[in-house]
Amino acid sequence: MASCASNKLATEKKELRVDTRMSHSIFLEPVDPEQQIIYVKVKNSSGNKDLRLQRAIVGEMTYLGYQVTNAPSKANFMLQANIRNYTSTAKAPDGSGETIVGAVLGGVLGSAIGDGKGQEIATALGAVAGGAAGQKFSGRNLDVEYTALVDLVIAERSNNGLVDYRNRQNLTQGEGTSVSANFTNQSQWKKYRTKLVSKATKINLTEQEATQAIVNDIINSLSGLF
Repeated sequence: MASCASNKLATEKKELRVDTRMSHSIFLEPVDPEQQIIYVKVKNSSGNKDLRLQRAIVGEMTYLGYQVTNAPSKANFMLQANIRNYTSTAKAPDGSGETIVGAVLGGVLGSAIGDGKGQEIATALGAVAGGAAGQKFSGRNLDVEYTALVDLVIAERSNNGLVDYRNRQNLTQGEGTSVSANFTNQSQWKKYRTKLVSKATKINLTEQEATQAIVNDIINSLSGLF
């Protein structure tokens, strides 16, 4: 029965599937070609240095006709990103490993929805899942999924003066003391925040194959905004 289930899984998921979703749509004002100047900055706090988006985004923006600059003062658009999480899960045909998979993936998705909550779960359990899966599932067909969570800020320079941003910040000072602060910022930029969650799934998927596929799909999603 286990062999049949493994063969069925291998048949159903032999092709790589990649799904990238954005939490909020962004609409930018069109500008003349000479105004298409963009500043790009990508950070990576996921701990995985192979997920390299900076060069890929710069290449795509150049292909779209944008001039990429290292000086924000010269740019009319800014694209800032942080790769917050990059995790992997593995599940056998009989459901083995489902508990660990659910915990890690739940942490990633919870982080995406809850603006950071659940990140600790994904980070802590990621190492446990990797070690346990490597020992328990060696030599078997596994349903492997890699998930990347990217925080994204896209900004366009305002042509109508300064933009007011009203913010509320809650601070904790010691035990039992909290402080709330309201403040207003003025900026020359209209900023839009969103999140990208990109998943790659395949039988016995390797990290190298998943990483390249996820980078390509994220680039496709971002290029559709410009």
